[in-house]
Amino acid sequence: MKSPTLRCIFQQAVLLGVLANASVVLATTVIRLNLRALVDEADLVFVGTPLRQEVVPTRDGKFPFTFVTFSVEQVFKGLTKDRPLTLRLAGGQLGKRTVEVIGMPEFKLGERYLLFVSQNGQAGCPLLGWGQGVLEFTPDTRTGITVMIDEFGAPVLGIQHDDWVRGAPKFPPKPGLIYSEVPASQSQQDLRTTPPTATIGAQAKQSTSQRELPELVDANRVLAELRAFIASRRGKPGFLSAPPVRSALTTEVPDGMRGRSVSSGRVNEAPEKSTTSKK
Repeated sequence: MKSPTLRCIFQQAVLLGVLANASVVLATTVIRLNLRALVDEADLVFVGTPLRQEVVPTRDGKFPFTFVTFSVEQVFKGLTKDRPLTLRLAGGQLGKRTVEVIGMPEFKLGERYLLFVSQNGQAGCPLLGWGQGVLEFTPDTRTGITVMIDEFGAPVLGIQHDDWVRGAPKFPPKPGLIYSEVPASQSQQDLRTTPPTATIGAQAKQSTSQRELPELVDANRVLAELRAFIASRRGKPGFLSAPPVRSALTTEVPDGMRGRSVSSGRVNEAPEKSTTSKK
């Protein structure tokens, strides 16, 4: 069983039935995860490209799920027999009605991503750590190389001390996206005391100085480091294995989400007070 301390949760994100022609935003609390936690906890780590997406409502027609289908280019951890592979994410647009869950990853068709998958078809978000479990490949016009960037637009420069080495972020977290204190098992003091964007900049400055890394690093080099890092974690305490990950099916959506909340990847009874806010 996966440790609940490494779960990412909706903070009282109560789904009370979205009114027609309304947009609803759900605030989200996310537990900070380092790379070791992402690697150990993920069911599947792969590089792929979104080919298509489809929004499907719950059976009562009130809450949308977005199904994104990816090609599977390289697998770094885990197994899947489904190629392409479809992931299910909570939220989406149904006509003029939109449910946006702050922090839920969004994908651009035709772009490449590195994905850390967990509980696909069961969790509200099948990416471990939400945005932390998604890295995007993007060309750098200045150097001509392809780099990987994180959810804050910070380039990934390598791996050190069980975590990514990253450059300076380009933008802060969205309002409503809250990063909780790091679990004690990660024991990284800098992550406990600084906000996400400050941590990334400080980490990059320190680590770049120590390793004398170039300003940007080709994504293929980072992937090679990742493959070696995953190999080094196999058989270590906390490194979890899972059955082959299968595609989420559009026929397997819940009957409804009214009066329910999504917490720790499962659907639970909603608390009495709602933090749902309308745009």
